[in-house]
Amino acid sequence: MRILILIGITGLSRWLYAAPIEIENVRIWAAPKNTRIVLEHSGPAKHKLTSLTEPFRTVIDIPNTTLNIDLIQPTGADRYIRQVRSENHENTLRVVFDLKKFALSKSFQLAPNESYGHRLVIDISEEE
Repeated sequence: MRILILIGITGLSRWLYAAPIEIENVRIWAAPKNTRIVLEHSGPAKHKLTSLTEPFRTVIDIPNTTLNIDLIQPTGADRYIRQVRSENHENTLRVVFDLKKFALSKSFQLAPNESYGHRLVIDISEEE
């Protein structure tokens, strides 16, 4: 029993005192069939992706994360994204993509390589 409690306390203290992740760069690329958003960040990050309607939005919640840069806005030619905004709520960064119309969203993470650090990639399109 003591071992389980100690493991639980150790895990909780790591979560409470973990260094915050920083979003270091944001890129938006509008292609003919989809829009890709890449969030470069300072370390591994968990996230939750949600799609909302009325109005249409894609929302990304990233716990223990800060945004220290200005979010870039899409060009008028982007088929899906109208505006990008963010807020911090209870130690979670929320990035909201206000959409022009209904679209599907999916996300995945990429490990660092020679050119880039940790990346969270969000694809927005009408196809799965």
